[in-house]
Amino acid sequence: MLRALGLWGPVAAWMSVIFFVSARPLPGPAQRVPDWTTHVAAYAVLGLLMTRAVSGGRPLITAREALLAATLSTAYGVSDEIHQAFVPERNPDVRDAVWDLVGSALGAAFYRQGRPIIQRR
Repeated sequence: MLRALGLWGPVAAWMSVIFFVSARPLPGPAQRVPDWTTHVAAYAVLGLLMTRAVSGGRPLITAREALLAATLSTAYGVSDEIHQAFVPERNPDVRDAVWDLVGSALGAAFYRQGRPIIQRR
């Protein structure tokens, strides 16, 4: 139980941060950071945490685990875009979901960096 909490707790916590931020109206035109960078960064963190959880924290991961983690993270990004349809001054955007996919894949790849993908037989 504690192991599962240690693996999945950070995933749930980061998803909560993403949900909280996306539930707020966008900052005004003074926003200096391009929108795509925040999507890639936020979902790279989620992809990394998700890969860690899906792989059980093992140092060796399968390609299937990395793909599953990136897919789950991207699915959360899509659900967050749908959520934004109900937030005043926010709109869902397919391009944002694509950036979420890019970030999720980068996060999964970053977790794998230096850790070979193993093949299960």
